[in-house]
Amino acid sequence: MRCKLDYYYVVLKSIHDLLVLTEDKYWANSIAEDMLLWEKEKNVGHHLSSYGKEGLNDLCICILNGHKINSDQEVWANFVLGQLTNISHQFANQIIKNKIPTLDNVKKESWHMLIQGSRCRNCGFSLIPKRNIDYYIAPKIVEYEILSALEQNNLEHIIEMMLTLSLPIIEIERTRIKNKLKESGISYSEDTFVHNNNMSIYFMRPCKNCGSNDTIAFYWKEKQNKFISA
Repeated sequence: MRCKLDYYYVVLKSIHDLLVLTEDKYWANSIAEDMLLWEKEKNVGHHLSSYGKEGLNDLCICILNGHKINSDQEVWANFVLGQLTNISHQFANQIIKNKIPTLDNVKKESWHMLIQGSRCRNCGFSLIPKRNIDYYIAPKIVEYEILSALEQNNLEHIIEMMLTLSLPIIEIERTRIKNKLKESGISYSEDTFVHNNNMSIYFMRPCKNCGSNDTIAFYWKEKQNKFISA
């Protein structure tokens, strides 16, 4: 078992494994260099230089970018990558300040998520696709599971379960949200959607209820047992 000082290395290795799995050779090689520099010199400078405009923090793992991944995995792969790089960046900055990387010092996000779909302004029909449910539930699940797995020295297994969508909490949360949508009078769809330069945006055009083209992107927030307009 690795000592706490090696939390940084464990996270780097998980980033590297994800990039190898999705066949992003450029960033996989970059992280491999980070791992080597850490093992040989305890140097984090190269890794910190990877962040910034068009850096590792801007990487989007998706089919359109040529990554080896399917459409159902895209949402989860990107939240996993984002959480891992966020933690590795925090650890690297702790090391620069001569601090031992610890989970106690990892800053967590304050998630106030909205769920996005589409609404017809003509008839009021509302629709949310499966993928946007994943966008809604993934941030909290990924953050909690990765931090818990790091503490339990089980990160590789948990990431694999998230990427294969076999983590039980994923389907539990999907079902919970579907039930709330039904109670809120919002329809759910397994349909594919238009990317429109943003993987999370869904456009229902024409309206599946009345055929109108007067549809807009719409946002809801969760309140008790229902979703209400944001």
